[in-house]
Amino acid sequence: MFVQSRFFKVVVGMIAAIQFILGALMIFAPAQFADFSGLSEAPEWTAWLFAMFGARCIGYGIGLIAAIRSPYENRLWLQTMAGVQAIDWIATLGYLAAGSVTIAQVKTAAIAPLLFILVLIPTFRRPDHA
Repeated sequence: MFVQSRFFKVVVGMIAAIQFILGALMIFAPAQFADFSGLSEAPEWTAWLFAMFGARCIGYGIGLIAAIRSPYENRLWLQTMAGVQAIDWIATLGYLAAGSVTIAQVKTAAIAPLLFILVLIPTFRRPDHA
C-alpha cells in the first residue's frame, strides 16, 4: 500500500523537516529568514506573527512524525497538511501573479506544495482493513 511505502514516509519526513526548520527560523531568526528570502524590511511587529506561525510549524512537524509511524491512525495530520499546502500554493501563485513577490523570493513554494498534496491524497481513503 502506498501510504506504507518508503517513498511516502520519506516525503512526509521531508515535509516534517521543512516544518521544523521553518518553525525554528520563524521563532529564532525572523529577520534573517526575511533577509534570506529577499523580502523588504518589515515592521518589528511582524516578528510576533513569525513566532506564532513558527510554533504552528513545529506542532505540525510533530504531528507528521506521528503520522509517519502510524499513517491511518494519524491521517488527520496528513489531510490537514494537504489543506495547508493547497492554501500555501494558491496564495503563492496569487502573490506571484500580483507581483507582490518574485519566484526568487518564494523559491520552491511555487511547486513543492502541489507535489506534497499529490503524495498526501492517498490518505483521504480509509484502507480496506481499517
